[in-house]
Order: sequence, then C-alpha cells, then structure tokens
Amino acid sequence: MTLPSRLLFVALFMAAMLGGKALLARKLAEDDRQRPATLLHPLHEFPITLGEWTGRDEPAKQEVLDMMKLDDHLQRIYRHPSGQQVVLWISFSKSSRDQYHYPSVCMQGAGWEEDESARAHQLVEQGVSASPVRQARMKFSKEHQEQQYVYY
Repeated sequence: MTLPSRLLFVALFMAAMLGGKALLARKLAEDDRQRPATLLHPLHEFPITLGEWTGRDEPAKQEVLDMMKLDDHLQRIYRHPSGQQVVLWISFSKSSRDQYHYPSVCMQGAGWEEDESARAHQLVEQGVSASPVRQARMKFSKEHQEQQYVYY
C-alpha cells in the first residue's frame, strides 16, 4: 500500500469515526429531549412558611394556565411581618421545558417594562449532588406601581 493510499484510508476512517460520533451524540440528545421530566413532589407541597415568611396560595388566571399547558404550577404570595411580600410562581410541564414563558415575555405582555441595565446573573447552589444553576435577576417597572424583581 502506497503512502497516498494509506493517508486516504486513514482520512476516510477518521471521517467515518467522527460521523459516527456525531450521529451517536445527536441520538442521545434526541432521547434526552423525548424523555419527560418528572417532579419528585407536587408543587403544592412546597412549604407554606419559610422562616418568618407566611404564604397564601393565589389562583392563577385560567387563560394563562390554558396557554401554558402545564402539568403542575404554584402561585403563592409570601408575606413577612415587616409588610414585605414576595410572589412565588413555579410552573412545570412534562412535554416542554417551559413553554417559552420567559419573564421578559410574561411581564412585558402584562405592561411591565424591564430595566435591562439592572439585569444580573449569579450561580445558585442546589446541594451536594447537583450542579449550580445560573439565575437571572430582572427588574421591571410599571406606571403607578411598585418595581418588581423577577428571579429566573
């Protein structure tokens, strides 16, 4: 076998190996996307009290639930004895990661404007066995209303 034919054989072999690797990676990614996610506990089991904060469930608007096609959701208002409040919204869907319901879409659709200069990101630890999650903080304002921060 001559040197050029050896080089051609090696090049074809490497191309076949790289192509097979790419096909395998694509198949594994498809399998992961098709595998539905599951919750370990229903969202309503999330604690109603967190330190001094006490929560009250708030029903979500039916048209929002219909649009998002959720398997589970939680909308709860937590109040602190100081008068501060936090609205907690968690949504879960087995068939789609989040139904394209990002805060910038949701809040702007409800008339809020984002102050993009106040946007910040941070890593949030999830525990010993899980990787940190990148969290975004967004600041929104609406005429004649208090400003709101959204953590996503």
